[in-house]
Amino acid sequence: MSEILSPGSPSLDRMLSEPGSSSTVLRITIGARLRRLREAAGISPARAAVHIRCHESKISQLECGKSPLKERDALDLLGLYGAHPMEQAAAAELVELSKRPGWWERYRSIVPEWFDKLIGLQEGAEVIWTYEVQLVPGLL
Repeated sequence: MSEILSPGSPSLDRMLSEPGSSSTVLRITIGARLRRLREAAGISPARAAVHIRCHESKISQLECGKSPLKERDALDLLGLYGAHPMEQAAAAELVELSKRPGWWERYRSIVPEWFDKLIGLQEGAEVIWTYEVQLVPGLL
């Protein structure tokens, strides 16, 4: 069973309960789990793409967290990969949560599209470390 998506696991409970969990982090988490399950089942991306009636590149985008995942596609893929029904239910819940817009979506007109992922990852971070060799940080 998945260490990330199993019901009752600390990481799943944290993702579902924290308001700061960003949709970007959830999409990346779900995608990474789908990739691990696909590889463990020995299924090629091409076969997975045929199963959900899409192009092979979509499988790659879903597994990297670049594209939003539809609940139907997630359940179809998890069924193909032989995932436990409880894991399928947890994944469906995470897919719904990953569709929530982030606080930065209101500023779509001034925030460049390439910056979305960085803001989403920062929103989901617990700790941000920085190391400056030649510069004194402004907050020091």
